[in-house]
Formats: sequence, structure tokens, C-alpha cells
Amino acid sequence: MALQGNLQQIALNSMNDMTGIVASLLARAKAANAEDKVLLIPAGGEQKENEEMTVIDFLSQQVQIAVDSLKSAYPNNKNGLDAVKRFLDEIEAEAPWLKDFKDDDCYAKRPCAVNQDSQDTISRLVKLVNGYWGEPKFFDGDLRAYEKVLFSDIEPSQEQLDYALAHRAAYREAIGRAIKWKVQNDGSTIMIRQIAQATKNSKEKIFAKTSPDGKTYDPRSWAAAYWRIAHQAETGDAGLAFMIFGDEIVTELKNIPEKETQTLVVYGVDKIGIPQVQKKWTGQEIQVRGIIDEYNGKTYFKLQAYNQKTLEWINLGNISDKYQPYFLPGQSKRMKIYSISTNAQGKTKRAALFNKDMSQEEIDKCLIFDLSATTK
Repeated sequence: MALQGNLQQIALNSMNDMTGIVASLLARAKAANAEDKVLLIPAGGEQKENEEMTVIDFLSQQVQIAVDSLKSAYPNNKNGLDAVKRFLDEIEAEAPWLKDFKDDDCYAKRPCAVNQDSQDTISRLVKLVNGYWGEPKFFDGDLRAYEKVLFSDIEPSQEQLDYALAHRAAYREAIGRAIKWKVQNDGSTIMIRQIAQATKNSKEKIFAKTSPDGKTYDPRSWAAAYWRIAHQAETGDAGLAFMIFGDEIVTELKNIPEKETQTLVVYGVDKIGIPQVQKKWTGQEIQVRGIIDEYNGKTYFKLQAYNQKTLEWINLGNISDKYQPYFLPGQSKRMKIYSISTNAQGKTKRAALFNKDMSQEEIDKCLIFDLSATTK
């Protein structure tokens, strides 16, 4: 008898049934190099008699049965799976990453747990990734500053903003319930996935909403409304906008003109820059990135420099208005930096940055003829 429900329901349920159980046993056996051990597999499912098999042969058979359950309810040999589990427990065969991947701290605050002696493919990949991992440095700024980064040419109606706000509140409440359910049900994420899928499927319903005069809205205006609401939240909910309007956001990003940043000018270095970067620059190569920040109710497009000693991003200065179209928030690149004006104490007030591949002749020409009288 085939499994009941539509394909989406079956697929979601299968993530938490025998497919996951067998895959987990396979991972543990491989991590312990025990896949070639021969066990007496008791009868169960369609297997009518006890039979000696290697762990890998039996589990490969069982994972195929589990995968085929999408179209057939052919039963797994649960007795045999229990026997394999007991064997793996006895030899203390563990793949720590299996459980650790579900931990919120994994790769957010620390590397993933892994047995350093394991040579299975996943353990080796985890060890490789761990070798490159570094604790992420998140910019702690006001999300409102990013409201107009995308869809800036559209002003959604108040009705659309209200609808998006109500949807955000409902989504938060539903996800909150799903997270509590996950904690109470051994880390099962099935409810979270169901909510995520329902949220993704809500786009057509959103597009069908009409204005007070009965007309449908431009689809991009809905993406703009959800983007605005996402960045008005005090805590992160941008996932809602990406979940529903991922295609529209990608299209918007692709439509941003790609202009290679050849030159940037920053001002206010002596005002907002960290003291150790307020020096005289003469062409040093540094890593920079653009950020949006708000100060005293006004939004600024700042440039930060990466400090190799402290491994932190530090404020460098505000990007001059003329050069802002050639750099994006979040963009990072290596550039050569030159001081172009100083204050009475000899500290840099304004600095020019150049593409690291520009020739010295081009840089000198720009410094002499184009930037010698540059102001904010």
C-alpha cells in the first residue's frame, strides 16, 4: 500500500522517519570504520529468516527501502535496524557531527564536533571546514538604514505595508510555536519545515490581494513592502522576505549596475576613525568594506578597514557622496589608501582609496589633478 497524503506531506514526514534513522546508522558505522563487520540480522519486514550480512549491505538495502517509501509502503526491517544500533552502541561508534549540526552554536560560536580519528567522507569534510572556520563578526547596526538598499524606486502602499506587518507577526508566532515543539520533541524540525513551506507557498495569495479600488498591485511592490517591513524590525526577520520573494530579490541584485570601484574618497577620518588608523597613508594596501550606519538620526555610508592585529573591522570614514554609487553596503575589497588632507594635529581628515590593480602612474595623476581640491 502506498503512503497516504500528497507528495509534499510525504516528503516532509519522511525526513523524520526511517530514512533519517537508517542514514544516521550508516553515518555512525562509517565513522567507526565498522561498515564491513558481519552481523546476524534477525528476520523482520520482508526478510523472513535470520541472515548474516555486512553492516553496509544491510543498511544500504534498508535505506533504499526507506527512500522508496515515497511510492510504496514496503516495510523496513526494524528488528535488524535495532540489532545494528545495539552493535554500534556496544563499540561506541559515534559521529558527533550528526547531533552537533542541530546545535545553534555549531559554526555560529564554535567549530563542529567531530572525531579527529574518523576518516569517513563527512568527518573529513567537517575537519576541513573546521580548519577554515572563524567566529563571524556581525555588524551591530540599525537595520532601518538598509530599507532602501533594494527596491528604492518603489513606494508600496500603506495597505501593503500593513498586510506585510501582520504577516510578519503571524510568522513570528508560528515559528515560536514550532521552536518550542522542536525542543519538546527531541530536536525534530518538521513543524519548522512545514511553516517554511507554507510561507513560501503564500506568494500567489499575496499577489492576489487587491487595492481598495479593486486593482492588483505590481508584484515588485509586494517585494518592496516585505523588504521594508523586514528592516523595520528590532530583531531579525529578513528571512520572511527572502523566503517569499527570493527570486525578486535576486533579480533586483542582478539589476544593480556592476561597476568596478576604481576610486573612493572618505572624509571625517579624524572624527569617526579609530585613533590607530588616523595616520599618514602613502599607498598602503588594506581590506575595506562598506556599511550603513545611523548617527543622531542621520544615515551615513561608512567605510571600515580590517585591522590585521586585532582581527576586527574599524571605522575609517564616511564615503563622499560622489563615490557612493560605485560601492555597495557589505561590499569588501582590497584597495590602496592615500591621505589627501590633514588637520592641525597632522591627522588624516580625508583619504583616497584606489583599486589595488591601478598603476602608480594613474594613481599619481588622480591625486594631482582630480583629488587635490576634493571636498566632501
